Amino acid sequence: MKILVCLICFTYFVEWSVCQSTTQINLYYHGTKILRESYSVKEKNNAIKSGEFKQYSKDGNLIIAGQYSNSVKSGEWFSYHEDGSLKSTSAYIDGKLVNDYKLYSKGGILILAGPYINNINSGKWHTYHDDGSLKLISVYDNGTLINETKHGIWTSTEEKGKVRKVIDYSKSTVPEYYYDIRFNYPALAKEHGIQGFVNLEINTDNFCNIKSMIAKDSIGYGCEKEVIVATRELIKYMKKYQIDSCRNLTKVIPFKFNLSN
Repeated sequence: MKILVCLICFTYFVEWSVCQSTTQINLYYHGTKILRESYSVKEKNNAIKSGEFKQYSKDGNLIIAGQYSNSVKSGEWFSYHEDGSLKSTSAYIDGKLVNDYKLYSKGGILILAGPYINNINSGKWHTYHDDGSLKLISVYDNGTLINETKHGIWTSTEEKGKVRKVIDYSKSTVPEYYYDIRFNYPALAKEHGIQGFVNLEINTDNFCNIKSMIAKDSIGYGCEKEVIVATRELIKYMKKYQIDSCRNLTKVIPFKFNLSN
């Protein structure tokens, strides 16, 4: 037996399909035949979900899949990115998260993993950089963070994305850090396929004032001008925030122009 009911007050309509002791519920996006959710209930007039549950995007792609038992999540659950690739895996007992949780990027790289006990973070959680290398180990005790250890190279951008702070935790127990700045690739240089390095020699005084700045290894087409402008901005930023590494600086900074980046 099949009963079709349209609910005008909602943004979808419901299709009931009765099979033995359960009723299949299909919810559709309003005004379409695109399936939004699919699950079963034990009785037609009962809202208690039971068995397989699936949720779809408006594009018709599966975005969530799992199981219900008496309207609470049970067993393994999966979520998916818009392109269909796996986004996360988790497990439930009586509606509570248990065991390992894993989160993936659209490219399939694991970015977060760790265990749950009764819906609470527990033990070691691992966070990964975009390239899949280890970024952070967080240790939890009954949901309370008790320790963190950073790994690899961390970056952050400031000054509206112009300045990048880089901290390297991979070389020693004492992290190394430095600053760099985004610089423009002149359109004329790109047009002529110009690539290579511009090495900028810079000297500052004890107050981070620039004493001299000379662009070496010229590749032309305005590249030298761009690295000088960018370096002035970087020193200005470091001086503003009293970053001591700009004091009494004598250094050659390489700027790479690469069309493939």
